[in-house]
Amino acid sequence: MCFLGFFFDHCRVCLNSKLNVLKQKEIEFCIRVFKDQFHLCLKIGRDLIRVLQDLVHVPEFHDLWKDLLSRSSDACQLYRSRTCSRYFLLRITPEMETHLRFLLTQVKLGSQTRYQIWFGRKFLNGPEKETVVIDIVRFTCCAHHPSNDILLSNVIPRWIIVGWLLKCCTKNHIEASEHSTLPLDTSVFYK
Repeated sequence: MCFLGFFFDHCRVCLNSKLNVLKQKEIEFCIRVFKDQFHLCLKIGRDLIRVLQDLVHVPEFHDLWKDLLSRSSDACQLYRSRTCSRYFLLRITPEMETHLRFLLTQVKLGSQTRYQIWFGRKFLNGPEKETVVIDIVRFTCCAHHPSNDILLSNVIPRWIIVGWLLKCCTKNHIEASEHSTLPLDTSVFYK
């Protein structure tokens, strides 16, 4: 899954011959893993579907996607399988994780602006900003589970971090994609 995420980043970068050689090797590697070790790919869970949907515009992955959908039992198994939270750590660096955990466990509500500005300058300045934001949101929602003490304290809530990150997105389709994963009926949170 990590290779597929990196490949998605490489597809978005402008074309040059060295990168094209790398892209082709990544395609060949990923397709070979899917065909030869599909039982291992199934362990990734439903997040694999999301990543493949991002790559469906690449002809080799389009063919792989069509093949997966034709085998409905495999697709159903993927949709039913939760993605382990450890997979969400693959796309963020250890340094980024450390700073995110600091934001989510130590920074008090109302004093987060300077930390957000610092974090944005440090980690959200590159051309891969859009996909990094998605990975950070997924990490925040799926891999970071605050304790009850944190939830009851005046530490900045996760939803504020997620909202700030979504506002960092400059491309509407990415922000819309993230919103589509949230439940439409928020009353379930208040029961």
